[in-house]
Amino acid sequence: MFTDDRIFVFSRTGKTESGAVYPCMLSRRNGPYFIHSIEDISASLKDARIYPENSPEFTEAGDFLILRRSADLILRPRKFLRVLAEGRKLYGYSRLLYCPAIGDPYLIPVLAYAGVHVFDDLFVMEESKKGVLYTPLGKLRSDRISYDENMQYVGMLMQALRTSILNGTLRDLVEKYTMSAKAVEILRIVDEEYSMEEEKVFPVRTPFVYANSLQSLNRPDLVRYREKISREYVRPSGLEYALLIPCSARKPYSSSASHRRLINTLGSLRNNLHEIIVTSPVGLVPRELENSYPPRFYDIPVIGKWFEEEKTMILEMLGSYFARNNYKKVIAYIGDDLKFIESALPPGSEVIHGKLTDESGLKQLEMTLRDVKTSSRLDARSRLLMDMISQAAFQFGSWIVPYLENSRITMSYNQQMISVNGKVLLVYNDSLGKFTITKAMGELFLKEGRYVVSIDDFKPTANVYPVGITGVTEDIRPEDEVVIAHRDSVRGVGIARMPVLAMKTLKKGVAVKVR
Repeated sequence: MFTDDRIFVFSRTGKTESGAVYPCMLSRRNGPYFIHSIEDISASLKDARIYPENSPEFTEAGDFLILRRSADLILRPRKFLRVLAEGRKLYGYSRLLYCPAIGDPYLIPVLAYAGVHVFDDLFVMEESKKGVLYTPLGKLRSDRISYDENMQYVGMLMQALRTSILNGTLRDLVEKYTMSAKAVEILRIVDEEYSMEEEKVFPVRTPFVYANSLQSLNRPDLVRYREKISREYVRPSGLEYALLIPCSARKPYSSSASHRRLINTLGSLRNNLHEIIVTSPVGLVPRELENSYPPRFYDIPVIGKWFEEEKTMILEMLGSYFARNNYKKVIAYIGDDLKFIESALPPGSEVIHGKLTDESGLKQLEMTLRDVKTSSRLDARSRLLMDMISQAAFQFGSWIVPYLENSRITMSYNQQMISVNGKVLLVYNDSLGKFTITKAMGELFLKEGRYVVSIDDFKPTANVYPVGITGVTEDIRPEDEVVIAHRDSVRGVGIARMPVLAMKTLKKGVAVKVR
């Protein structure tokens, strides 16, 4: 039996019943960093080379699943990943996956991300005999056998993997650790060919997004956000004019010096204006979502130049967005680096060229907006409520909007809350940029069958474990706000810690952290 401390995408970290930690590397020698023997699978080390083509792909061994022909399959990454995907469908989360003879340290992070949990030292032994020495900057040649040093290096790598899975930063580690062309190939195949499967298990938020490479464009959390903006998001009613503007290095954008200059110049003209920030790798960020994830939680190297992949992403988003959201007029206030978006703007749009630090350009924008005729005039409080409802709809779905009619914003201990008829339904967590659910709101979630974890007849306290779960709605992703219910009774609210399939099939590990 094993217990997961954390599942991140297809990777996981935890302990076996004997106290061994994973992900790990099996070693034939004693050392402080590795599992030295797991009775159920140690025998497989003896012949863990290339198996005949007609041999079974997987062998079950207690809590472990062995991909027998790993060393052969890894030579063809697309086929290797297809076999892994088939194994996940067949076995779910019920076993840990061991892949013999593919322990190349420069592939291990992406293979762990793809769902390999146990490696062995056969590859390391072979390379060490040839005088290959592993370093953080790649492989070096040595005039001696370097096995012990190499295993120490792999041990530190395994510890880094376990830590990154625990704290939700494995994706960042994998993107940084791309000294192997095959590692990049594997990550691209996972992102492009298994994107739907990957999205279902990727958390709705991580601590931060370090978008240091173009591969970050394909991060499932960023793709998920862009898809929601392009395919689902509906602009707040009453905001009939859109203003497209560039992003800023500082987040949230409105706290930056450049955006503050825009805000101060336009003043109350902004109350009826829908500001949309254009950025990469996030895409389009409506102003009311600038504090949410990922818009407030990403960083990207800025050189004043857009790569073709980024341009394509922005143009496609603009086309999809304006096909679904109509405005009386679209105004774009952009610099030279964003001129490429002009072709994607709706007919009749007005473009003003200038920077957010350009006083004359801002004055021209102000004069243009003073000529705008709008059918409604919103005061600041009404606009704030509208923005918060829009953010709640983006987080949970548009189904929530009718339940927030006649709502009002209240404050308690500097927290903004949305209340209806005196009942607090949603509490805004400013540090995380999201709403948390109250038990009163939980009844509406249960009624709609949204974000619900059904449990046996008990009162949840600190954690809910899979063994007590009787059902899960399919819309839940790790780190989502969820309602815990028994039949028609709300028993609590919390945060999902596992993918849906893991909640359904595992017996141990924290499925929901109860708030």
